[in-house]
Amino acid sequence: MTSLFFSYSHADETLRDQLAKHMAAMRRQGVIDDWHDRKMLAGDHIDGEIKRMMEQADIILLLVSPDFIASDYCYDIEMARAVQRHEAGECRTVPVILRPCDWHGTPFGTLLATPRDGRAVTLWTNIDEAFLDVAKAVKAAAVDIRARKGNSSPQRKKPNSLSSTPTAAPMLSASVPEVSAKPKSGKRRSFGVRATDAERDEFLEAAFEEMARHFQAELDALSQSHRDVRTAFRRVDADHFLATIYVEGNARCRGKVWIGRGSVMGGINFSQDQSSNDSSYNECLTLKDEGGELAFNPLGLNAFGHDRDRPMDSATAATYLWSVFTRALS
Repeated sequence: MTSLFFSYSHADETLRDQLAKHMAAMRRQGVIDDWHDRKMLAGDHIDGEIKRMMEQADIILLLVSPDFIASDYCYDIEMARAVQRHEAGECRTVPVILRPCDWHGTPFGTLLATPRDGRAVTLWTNIDEAFLDVAKAVKAAAVDIRARKGNSSPQRKKPNSLSSTPTAAPMLSASVPEVSAKPKSGKRRSFGVRATDAERDEFLEAAFEEMARHFQAELDALSQSHRDVRTAFRRVDADHFLATIYVEGNARCRGKVWIGRGSVMGGINFSQDQSSNDSSYNECLTLKDEGGELAFNPLGLNAFGHDRDRPMDSATAATYLWSVFTRALS
């Protein structure tokens, strides 16, 4: 079970409670065990208990608002420690923008925020939809953390770069990333024991969410670093997203990424065709299962020179698909 800590201002307690309701299914399913200071018991040492729970948390949610930023305790103590632990690879810190405020220049302003596009919850027409978006991001993070904990390596993994400030992709470069010999995602079992269908689906869904965050972060970085570039990201549904790069108003790269549920190959697909037809693709990342450890293998349809026998973890697969998507920029 993934432990989760709410860092928030008491002025936002009502919004915190609404978010907690949207995470009730995860709580009932044993995905997360969440904690906030209202769960303390009479006689608990306030500062000591808060610090203890914060140090144990796998995920720290920063519930950001003007009151949060104005609070010395929230900002100088809880937020500072959350960012420090995130940078040390000890936890994943996720900013949740509750109300409009100037948060981009803060120490957590380089982290990919939720809801999507960092749009404050209270600005959404439907607040439930905003909190659902946050809950989905939290679930994806929890699943990823659980998968990493199940890895055979005893060392904790540092959070991947998707949660940090993305490095803008050079406009004339779309190289293939260096692929690790062993995937960091997946779960090691006894030799010959294959992953269950539920575990395969869970791995695919977590990887897909990671890819969506990666694409969105890279698109944002491109548009911010190049005046003549505009980008678009659209989440179609739980299994599909679209991405477009415009250079001087003209679409240079279009792409659709989706989970190939029920397909013979099974995996995550990429196509330059953004229509609703999922029957064709320009690249397919198929699932590889050896002894229950899950990873991806590309079909290699784009001739990037990748060794098809070397598995990719979900982070490397996300970077690889980004390279496929941006190849037209080279």
